[in-house]
Order: sequence, then structure tokens, then C-alpha cells
Amino acid sequence: EAFAARKVFVYKPDKKTLVTTLTPDAEGMFSATLPEGDYWIDMARWGIGRTRGVPLLIHINANSPTTLTIDVDTGIR
Repeated sequence: EAFAARKVFVYKPDKKTLVTTLTPDAEGMFSATLPEGDYWIDMARWGIGRTRGVPLLIHINANSPTTLTIDVDTGIR
């Protein structure tokens, strides 16, 4: 639940046009297939804790995987 509640949003470079919304799995992993280009990545803020690594502008290259790490501190100890 801690990861799934923090949706990952993929926007076009204008930072307004939503391309897709991703839901991390129980381990916090997510994936998408996107056409080559630039994208803004952001994550929903939810509950206590903090998120580092977003918002972030990324470039997707054709036929090449891109790895993105987002650090989520759920605040749960």
C-alpha cells in the first residue's frame, strides 16, 4: 500500500499534458513503454514521509531501456 498510493506521473515536456500514470508494485517497481522523447516524471505526495528524485526531466532513447530511481521514505519506522 505504501508504494501503490504514490502514483508516478509521466508528462510531456510542457509539464501539463499527462502521458500516463504508473502504479508501483509491492516492491516499489514500475515500468512503461514510451516513444523516444523527453518526459517529466513526478510522483504523488501522499501521507507522511518524503520523496526524492522527482520531479525530473528524462530522455527516452529508442530501443534502449532507461532506469529511474525514486527514493521514497514512507516515514514508517
